[in-house]
Amino acid sequence: MMALFGRNILQLPLQPISLGYKKEKVRLVFELKDSPDLAIQTASSQVCTGSKWNATQADDQNINRLKHQEIVGFTQPGRVGLGWGTAPKRWSKATKKERTDLVISEAVKMDDEGRG
Repeated sequence: MMALFGRNILQLPLQPISLGYKKEKVRLVFELKDSPDLAIQTASSQVCTGSKWNATQADDQNINRLKHQEIVGFTQPGRVGLGWGTAPKRWSKATKKERTDLVISEAVKMDDEGRG
């Protein structure tokens, strides 16, 4: 009886589904903007996302946050000393694939901040 009414495995994780949706929409907008084909870059493509969230604005915010983070600088997380761990990737020195990954990871951070 408890399995029918209590918290169980059958509940759907709604927030991760919405996060996956946002990640894919941000990736699509970024790849359209960063395409090597000029016809795709200049085309006014609208990515439909709904009325509460806009992927184009989120993509612009992510890129601006990454550029601002590079200007301000990076801090060492945790209690480890300087030079430990891997160095964070900078926007200006990242390749196209790394930039896509940076924008998507920044979208995840923004979603976590909005949820928290």
